[in-house]
Parts: sequence; C-alpha cells; structure tokens
Amino acid sequence: MQHIVTGGNPDIVGHLTAGALARAALTHEVVTSARAALDAVRRRASALLILVADTPDLDGLEVCRELRRHEELAACRVMLVVTGAASRSLLEQMAAAGCDDFVVLPSGGPELCTHVEDLLELPRRRHHRVPVELLAWVEAGARVFQGQTENLSLNGAKVRLDTPLGSVDWVRVRLRREDHQQFMAVDARVVWQREGGRELGLTFIDQTPETRRQLEALVLWDLVEEEGLVRVYLEGDFVETTDLQPLAQRLGPRVDFDAAGVRHVNSHGARRWAALLETIAEQHEYTFSRCSTAFTTQACFLVGFLGRGRMVSFMAPYHCDGCDRDETRLLQAAALVPEGAGFVLPRFRCPQCGGSLRFDEIPERYLACLSPPRLP
Repeated sequence: MQHIVTGGNPDIVGHLTAGALARAALTHEVVTSARAALDAVRRRASALLILVADTPDLDGLEVCRELRRHEELAACRVMLVVTGAASRSLLEQMAAAGCDDFVVLPSGGPELCTHVEDLLELPRRRHHRVPVELLAWVEAGARVFQGQTENLSLNGAKVRLDTPLGSVDWVRVRLRREDHQQFMAVDARVVWQREGGRELGLTFIDQTPETRRQLEALVLWDLVEEEGLVRVYLEGDFVETTDLQPLAQRLGPRVDFDAAGVRHVNSHGARRWAALLETIAEQHEYTFSRCSTAFTTQACFLVGFLGRGRMVSFMAPYHCDGCDRDETRLLQAAALVPEGAGFVLPRFRCPQCGGSLRFDEIPERYLACLSPPRLP
C-alpha cells in the first residue's frame, strides 16, 4: 500500500479523500512543518509528497531539495502546489530542485487524480463508466439470462439479471436499446458477482473493430452535474458516424468538456464537433480539460474546433534524452508562463534516470490553441 504525505491544504486533502483516489490502495498523512514532512517520508518510505511550493512554515521547494540530497529518499516522488501565478523563476526553481510534477490551484478532482495516478504509476482510469440502460442477454453455454445494464464503458459493464447466473467465468453478452431492433454482441469475463449472482461486473474481451465501434457509439459521452457545472466526459473517436446532436439538448449555462478519452478525430468528426459548439448559446460558458493529444492536435490546427471555449488542461508529450524515456504529462494552461509570442514550458525530473524530462513537440504548433480563440 503506497503512502502519501501532504501539507494541510484543504483542496488537496479534500480531493485525496474523495472520488477515485479514496478507492485506491493508498494511505495518507498530513504534516505541518518541513521537518515533519522529511521525517514522515523517511519513517514510512512514502511514495509521494505533496506540498505548497513556497510557504513560510512548510517550504515545498526546500523540502524537495533536501529529499534529493539523500539517496535513501530518492524514490519518493514530489508534487508541488502553486497557489498563485506561475513565473519563469518558479518553473526554473522547481526544475532545479528535482520536482517530479506540480499543479496550480484551483484544480478539479479529475485533474489532481490524473497527476497522482501518473506519479504513482497507478492504472489510470481510461474509460469513464456511463449510466446506459440497455436490454442485456447473457449467454452462458446453452443458457440465456435476461436483464439490463446499469453502466457501461469501452472495456466493461455492470449488468443486473432477472435470474441468478450461477458459477460462470466466461459469457457472451448481447446488448440492445429498448427503442432499437439491432443488437451488438461481445464476449466477456465475469469479474465479480453480487446479490446471489443477479448483479455482474463484466470485462469485455477479444473485441473486433466493429464491436469497438458499436460500443463507442453507446458511450460517446456522459454528463455529471457538479455544483452548478455540467461536466461532459467524452470517449472514443470523432468520425463521420459520430452523432453529437443529442448532447446539445443536455448542456447547461456552465460546461466543462473532459476530453481525456478522445482517441481519434478525423476531418468529418471535427466538423461535427464544431457544429455542436455552434449550437451553444452565446451567454453560456464552456471550457475543455484533460484534453487528449488527439483532441489538442485538432484544436491547434482547425479554426473553430474550440469555438468560444478555453482550454484549461491538456496532455503533453515529454522525453528524456538521458534514458530515452517517453511520458505524457497533464499540463494546466495556468502552469505555462507567457513569454513573447509563446510560453515557457515546465521541465520535470525523469523518474528513471534522474535526468530532465523536456517538452517533446514544437511549442508554437502544439500550443497554438492556447492563444485567444480563433473564430471563423
């Protein structure tokens, strides 16, 4: 079980003790001084230290420097928290101190979760589970069990059956919307059973390209309401068959599009996406967060892909020349320091060799979408 040490910042503590991180196999300890932070890391062989970058009583930069001076503590990853505007000087100090990552507050729970998952090399939740009511037929040999899905993702489903399944490890699942005649079929492994075999957790296996396409059409998006904000989780490919119009009817005055699950966007899908944004009322606000590299690339090249919206955070490619390691890092727009016509980009410590991870794209091209929105 991995141990995390943090300062007492309520935003960080709140996110660590709720949502996906609360369900992970992690322990958590709060400290109030630099000495206590170092003692906690040494005592528990802690995996991650999260501290505010520069405060009088608990200076995260100084603690990070001290950790890097001790070989026995080098395995501990350090994420610093920036509570104000980032500056070139601060970025350089964090890189020189051996900082592994940093986050600018305020930051949403999904963003912080992604930072922690990457630093601790936890399995990142690639696919958001969508509550979809589908008729389901579970075939186990010659027996067929009828029921309904309660949620669905690209790699699995939760199914409630009318009658208990019994002791079965592998099944074939047929899914169909109540208002459709056609169904799709996929093989699955039974991961867990509850309520005497009436409730199943399934992981899909051996998906064909056609099966994948059909699943993506079912779980293309999901909406979650969060304190006056509608967060839209986007999944799969944006292509010529993508139907986004039903989504337009569900959006509120404040929307955040979470694009971490967007895998591919072709020219037809990009036009369909831009058309969706054009339907959003002018007085409504919308942002884009955790944008995948596929989504970010289209945003940089296609005028109107972000509409009137603003990109809050995005996945960025990094590379270490010392050990030839490639990583994808989540960067916040607030973490970039404007300089001239471009930005100063953060550098990070390579976890493999201790060298420097540097941005591995052409900044003027990859970051073009961070300039003021370009409208047709």
